[in-house]
Amino acid sequence: MGETAPEVIYRAEEDILVLRFGEPRAAITLEMGDGTLARIDPDTGELVGFEILRYRERAAQSEQASPSPQPRPRNSGRFLPRGLVPA
Repeated sequence: MGETAPEVIYRAEEDILVLRFGEPRAAITLEMGDGTLARIDPDTGELVGFEILRYRERAAQSEQASPSPQPRPRNSGRFLPRGLVPA
C-alpha cells in the first residue's frame, strides 16, 4: 500500500462501501465473512482494497446496538487544589 489515503466510494444502488488503496487494478476477492471482502493483487499479494456489503443496513444495526453516551457530570471545582481549573 502506498502513502496516499484510501479512496472511499459508496455505491448506493448496491449498498456497498469500497475502500481502495491506489489506482484501480486487477485483484482477486477473498470473502472475510459477514459481507466483508478483501481485494488482493494476485501478483504481489498486496492488499488493494476492501468492500463492505450491506453497508447502510450494517451501520444502522450498529447504531441500534451501541449504547448512547451518558453525559459526564461536571466537576463543580469545589474540591480542586488551588490553581486548577475544572475541565
